[in-house]
Amino acid sequence: MGGDIRLKVNTRRAYGKKRKRAWNKGTASRAPSLPSISLPESEDSLPRSLPELPEEEQPSVSATIVDRIDTAYLTESEEAQIAENARLAKDGLASTSATRRKFSLLGVCHETDAVSCGSQFVIVDIASLNELMCSVLCGSCGASGSLIFDTSDRSYGLATKIGMKCTSCGAERKTWTSRRTKGEGTITPFEVNVRAIKAIQSIGKGVTALNDFCATMNLTHQALHHKTFQHHLTRTKDACMAAALQSEQRSVEIIKKLYEEFDSPPGNIDVIYDGTWMTRGRRSHIGVGCIVELCTGL
Repeated sequence: MGGDIRLKVNTRRAYGKKRKRAWNKGTASRAPSLPSISLPESEDSLPRSLPELPEEEQPSVSATIVDRIDTAYLTESEEAQIAENARLAKDGLASTSATRRKFSLLGVCHETDAVSCGSQFVIVDIASLNELMCSVLCGSCGASGSLIFDTSDRSYGLATKIGMKCTSCGAERKTWTSRRTKGEGTITPFEVNVRAIKAIQSIGKGVTALNDFCATMNLTHQALHHKTFQHHLTRTKDACMAAALQSEQRSVEIIKKLYEEFDSPPGNIDVIYDGTWMTRGRRSHIGVGCIVELCTGL
């Protein structure tokens, strides 16, 4: 670019660029010249026409004709029946809640509260456990009502080492309130801590909200340190991505099958798009969007 003509000649170019002088303009690379092609002077050097093929070897005209396939149109009664079936299917989906609709399409049984996989956790008052142990005999001395629970031992996050102690003979047995996760490491995190991280992340909160919740519930004054929280969050990222990809693939198959019942053209589905529209703090995710199918919510 020549720069602004209103400026001086020496200040038109950008700082640090060498000015192109008149004596080096001719050193620019030139386009390569094409070699000349000599045409034949005599007619004998011209290529002759191709030999004619025999009549039986010549291509048939009928071989180049493509068979025509006529479009099969539906009658008015068939179109009305398809539209009625689609309306009934949409009304059936709209009559149920979004949660039950997703559970029904994904084949999740929500009628029972039983845990299908993993460990089951409950919040129990220690005083209630001590009342329950009053009717249990000690395995060492046989005393009744002498067993109490002790939670004054070590704790790592929400996992606490509890002990059952006999006040008569002093026999004691200890165990952790949560199992450790399976992994290749020598020491793996406790399952309750990993589930707590995923639970607090699913509602859009972080380690501070988790610590406040545990302190309010009188579970512990500090559930997890912020470095431990970030370390476990990095380890669970791959598992969450794999589960999300599997859920997305199942949702695509369900929606394809559903829109076949609607007699909708392939790829023509109704969706709702929602995304971030402005910055809300330094940790906001700008440009993150979510696409939700209208009828199913998947």
